[in-house]
Amino acid sequence: IRSAAEHGVIRNMFDVNPPGTSYFVHPGFLLSGLLHRAGLGIAVAYQLLWKPVAILAVFLAFRAYVHRMVPAGLGRSVALLVALFYVSPLAALMGLAHLGPLGARREVDFMSGEVFPGTYMWGYMMTALAVALVSFVLLAAERARVPERRATGRGRAWYAGWAAAGALLMAWLQPWQAVAVLATVGAVELIAWRRAPSVELRRTLLAVGPLVVAGVLPLAYYWWMAKVDPSWGLADRANRGRVANWSWYTWLLALAPVAVPAALAYPQPARDWQALAVRILPGAMVAEYLLISVTGAGTFPFHSVQGMSLPLAVLAVTAGIAASPRLRAVRLSPAALLALVALALLAGVGYKLNNIRIEEHRGGQPYFLTDGERAAFDWLERSPARGAVMAPIYSGLAVPYRTGRESWVGEVSWTPHFDRRRAEAEALFSGHLPRARAVALVRSSGVRFLYADCLKRADLAPLLRGELAAVRRFGCATVYELRSPR
Repeated sequence: IRSAAEHGVIRNMFDVNPPGTSYFVHPGFLLSGLLHRAGLGIAVAYQLLWKPVAILAVFLAFRAYVHRMVPAGLGRSVALLVALFYVSPLAALMGLAHLGPLGARREVDFMSGEVFPGTYMWGYMMTALAVALVSFVLLAAERARVPERRATGRGRAWYAGWAAAGALLMAWLQPWQAVAVLATVGAVELIAWRRAPSVELRRTLLAVGPLVVAGVLPLAYYWWMAKVDPSWGLADRANRGRVANWSWYTWLLALAPVAVPAALAYPQPARDWQALAVRILPGAMVAEYLLISVTGAGTFPFHSVQGMSLPLAVLAVTAGIAASPRLRAVRLSPAALLALVALALLAGVGYKLNNIRIEEHRGGQPYFLTDGERAAFDWLERSPARGAVMAPIYSGLAVPYRTGRESWVGEVSWTPHFDRRRAEAEALFSGHLPRARAVALVRSSGVRFLYADCLKRADLAPLLRGELAAVRRFGCATVYELRSPR
């Protein structure tokens, strides 16, 4: 956001003088950047603008899709609850009871967090908006394609235009959802053509062609940036293969409570365009995950499952409605059924929120700053001396945001030789490097400042004597200015 405010494009600030030219423009962060330039703080320009929008967008989009697919009654409430708040209760059981190896528990937690829409509100509001646009695009595409679904006075071009606009924005905000939607629309049209080969191709192209073209444009843009921008190519490589693919039991434990009842809907006939789409969408997400993880034709396949709770919830409830005559022997009142569903969801959501609480206080990232750290960052922001900053990874993540300066080590996706730089920075600021190696490191880094936060860092003044122009202490935080940048 800060980079977008200053330059329009978002450049890599987690490297010192990164090579190449940045071409990264993102509509969400650019708008927040403009608000920052107008006087709002960066955090406020992001959170205050996008979090309410993201919450409303996901709720309204999920609600609209559920209303389209689930008949009026208790089923709608159940489907909407599951779509919005699904976290596998098996993940909660494993985590709270410490069942299974730690690695397995973390995998299931990871996947359940990707599926749970509530996770997106913890800073990932662009994800939330992209997930919300999945429903919007599918509903608009159906109306462009099926005359009976259109409102009075609205033609095919109206809905085709809105579907295209939604696809363009969705792919630009976050491309994984666009890939799944494009695959879904293509599969639906192929099945529809096989069912009725006499369907006029021109009508199909006019209805869904604009959507496909608009959705492909941002995907091509991101692919092109990975070829021409070294920093974007670095992010592409850094996110590929850094996290192990999910094992089969992770898929089973994270999805089975909703996927098993959803599977019961597939033997039922899909009588219209949207009924086909909701059946194909989960498979398209899984196929995208497999395509990226197996071929490397993309990055970070785990985001492919984001938004999967919606189609699975719709399918599970519609399967349950179809089987309701056989379930009447259970003799549960609607209120009791709704309470049971809510209780099952509450276990998973409560577990996930507790994990977020633990993470905030673990100290792995700078969620909270001391007065001294804040004062040191403010000084770095105001100092007329130009140059980048080296800090331990904990604070290196916050250097660009708080100071507007480049950080020698920070976000894994954008820092060259991340593992080596992180280890060297930790060794330097803990005082474990011998003088010769410490001097060689700061000379070769290209930075002007060293920043030591309040996490019990070593005093570097004796170690780097002769290399420092000034030492400024701000309570428990310290800024070391080097004599000249290398």
